[in-house]
Amino acid sequence: MLKPLVLAVFCCLLLALAACSKPWYNERYRGDKPAMERSFDRDSTECERVSGEEFPLDRTRQIQRYKECMISKGWYERDATIPLKRRN
Repeated sequence: MLKPLVLAVFCCLLLALAACSKPWYNERYRGDKPAMERSFDRDSTECERVSGEEFPLDRTRQIQRYKECMISKGWYERDATIPLKRRN
């Protein structure tokens, strides 16, 4: 019981590091850096939780789900040329 939990937490930490390696931007917070940082922290943590719960052992799917979640909250990667398609 403890091993899956430890693995899920470890995967979430890896996902957080992978997510932090690319800058995210949200048009709603243009010019308000403190608000953007607070909102990013909140949304990123929520998306990490969601992706870790949905795919606890599949890092590739976790990252894809994390990106989809962030896009659904209005965040885009600055270097992404084509946004990911949203699931309906």
